[in-house]
Amino acid sequence: MVYGFVGLLETCESHVSSKPTPEHFINCGNTLHLCVSCRVMPTPLGTSRASLKDWLFALASLAFTAGLFVDGWAHNHLPSALETFFTPWHALFYAGFFLCAGVPLLWTLHRRKHVQSWQEAVPPGYGYSLLGAAVFAIGGISDMAWHTLFGVEADIEALLSPTHLLLATGMTLLVSGGMRATWEGRKLRPSEGLLSSLPFLLSVACTMGAMLFMTQFGHYTDLEAGPLPPTDPELASHIQALSVLGILLFSVIITGTFAVALRRGFLPFGGITVVLGLVIAGLSFMRSGRELILPAITAGLMSDLFLLTVRDSLHPVARLRVFCFLLPAVYQALAMLVVIQTHGLWWSVHMWTGVIVLAGMAGLLTSVIAWPGSAYRPEVR
Repeated sequence: MVYGFVGLLETCESHVSSKPTPEHFINCGNTLHLCVSCRVMPTPLGTSRASLKDWLFALASLAFTAGLFVDGWAHNHLPSALETFFTPWHALFYAGFFLCAGVPLLWTLHRRKHVQSWQEAVPPGYGYSLLGAAVFAIGGISDMAWHTLFGVEADIEALLSPTHLLLATGMTLLVSGGMRATWEGRKLRPSEGLLSSLPFLLSVACTMGAMLFMTQFGHYTDLEAGPLPPTDPELASHIQALSVLGILLFSVIITGTFAVALRRGFLPFGGITVVLGLVIAGLSFMRSGRELILPAITAGLMSDLFLLTVRDSLHPVARLRVFCFLLPAVYQALAMLVVIQTHGLWWSVHMWTGVIVLAGMAGLLTSVIAWPGSAYRPEVR
């Protein structure tokens, strides 16, 4: 799933218009190149001077994603949320959609007055967002019909319903517009910092949040933490296995998303902290595990410090590899320590320490998929 998502982002990404030698450059966008042989640093990502419309879209995407998590909270905590399609939570969620979809749509309509074709009217980077809005609208209508015919889904089936998967696809395409817009390289200003990068960072957070929402059935706060294991040994083994799979899935999603972003440049200091903190806060609000917000912020800050420290001293490929190992490993280590201190954990030391290493290895291997490094030789258009 995540590897397919990485490929989707690469497909949506624009290609360079110049024609450098394929052996010399990795094709990373209109103005974002990484020279493998001479180690030229890429242009900073997320440091463009975003327009007012970019900011509006970023805030609308955040509202859309917040509506998603509020609806998820209602499904997890309020039995009444399962009774009908027409609930306040759905209203909030779909209001966020109309707000988010309205920004690029109105932007396109405004630009159409000054250009000769609709293709030229679409703001750079937001073409797939408009496609995502159409997919989501189709999914919303289909979802209402599905609920009328078959009732409202509950638990895991709510995440695997065909209409909900269609909604998730449309939402991911829509909210990731801020990422693609930055990859277009509009008005890049290397001197800009965290604040001016927020439209890009919020797009990363919303995209990551949408994926983690749809895979929340693997959220490892369901590991039944406590000092004593279940009395049934078979049940205990199943809980451990599902928890490990959930940790692996989580690690692949966060590192896959960050790796796609980092292979096209470096994030401003604090970017990892902002994205990971927002996503974990949303997951913790929706399900459980509010004590995991602090480990997420700490792991993000340590990752930001690492990237800042080695920015000029480590080869970009090596930097990405180490980062993708450290981020999930450090987060899981801190999360495990917090769980042990707050709830207790009946897992053996061999088990929970091994999971930390396993999370790091999953992140490392994901980085190889997202950025093969010097072995990567794409066709230059």
